[in-house]
Amino acid sequence: MSRVIKRVPAEYVTEQIGGGVICPKCGAGNWKRTTPEKCPICGTMEVPDPVRYIKRRIPGYVEVRCDCGETVICDGFTNTCDRCGRDYNWNGTLLAPRSQWGEETGETEGDIILGV
Repeated sequence: MSRVIKRVPAEYVTEQIGGGVICPKCGAGNWKRTTPEKCPICGTMEVPDPVRYIKRRIPGYVEVRCDCGETVICDGFTNTCDRCGRDYNWNGTLLAPRSQWGEETGETEGDIILGV
């Protein structure tokens, strides 16, 4: 029986963007300097680039130990074991064999996998 061995929740990180100087004409910038100079590319005077902060979401995932012993990382809608071919959902739950997929709706495996 497969079992979940690790759950990594999604997290939000705050990142700094901007700072330094930027050329208003060509967009070249230098985050290490804060004193504007002439742009080495186009010769236009640089301007200060204000510091901004953004929040970015890093998605979580689940690691499952498959019955065959392989570790499967479940980070998508359907995740397949490379060794034995068993399928798991995003939460690490073992799915029915692909031959049974679409049984209730009359779809074939080709309809589901290829999206035909």
